[in-house]
Amino acid sequence: MNDTIKDLTDCVPDIQVKEGMFKTILLVNKVQLTQYSMYFGHDAYKALTNFMMTGQEGHLSRLQPANAGPNRIELFIADDDSMAIFKFFQFIPNSFEPRTTWMIKSDAGVCQALRNLVSRI
Repeated sequence: MNDTIKDLTDCVPDIQVKEGMFKTILLVNKVQLTQYSMYFGHDAYKALTNFMMTGQEGHLSRLQPANAGPNRIELFIADDDSMAIFKFFQFIPNSFEPRTTWMIKSDAGVCQALRNLVSRI
């Protein structure tokens, strides 16, 4: 199990982990979670922090994912859009350091806005 999944399961108790030979599956309330890692440039910091603090999906429309960058979101979205779980990281020389704890949103609008953001990768 990788560090991100271990950290997630330690902080969010409702998640079940099913480890297979080639794939690890995460479930919450019997619904599978899909994992994404997204990177953003320096200019995205304000919009990312505003979204993280308010949960308002309007902040996401200003973001454009990059192939690499100093800001990263680890994101898990339930396949039925019932829940999104995410954590914001920022690059400090030599590693990405967490800037938030795991945040859970159970708003279908936020899930769809995050899926739209993922589709721009």
